[in-house]
Amino acid sequence: ISGLIMPPKRSKPQDDNGRKYYMKYTEKDLKNALCEYRSETGKSRRAIGRKYGISETTLRKKLSGELPETRGHTATGRRMTDQEEQVLMNWIDECQRRAMPVSRLNVIRSMEDILAKEQDEL
Repeated sequence: ISGLIMPPKRSKPQDDNGRKYYMKYTEKDLKNALCEYRSETGKSRRAIGRKYGISETTLRKKLSGELPETRGHTATGRRMTDQEEQVLMNWIDECQRRAMPVSRLNVIRSMEDILAKEQDEL
């Protein structure tokens, strides 16, 4: 169809150097926003999101269960909880105690095993 003007493609926000960045919020901010939305039905997700620096889409997906509430991509990019990281660190310490080499690939595989076990328990 000629002459049809398409809207510009939406992309992630960029900083002054043209690098993409994601919303930066803490787990505490997310928990507070979810609690506030659930307790105060008069406020919109968008208003609460602005207050805590979280996108309305993220809040909607977290509230609907489409995304888990406590795990996800946050400002630090963490995939593991503190407890899961401790299990991985204990595994690395045990390997070193036994004089077993710990490669990057082995750490990644161990991390994936830990995350899979956590998912199975849910």
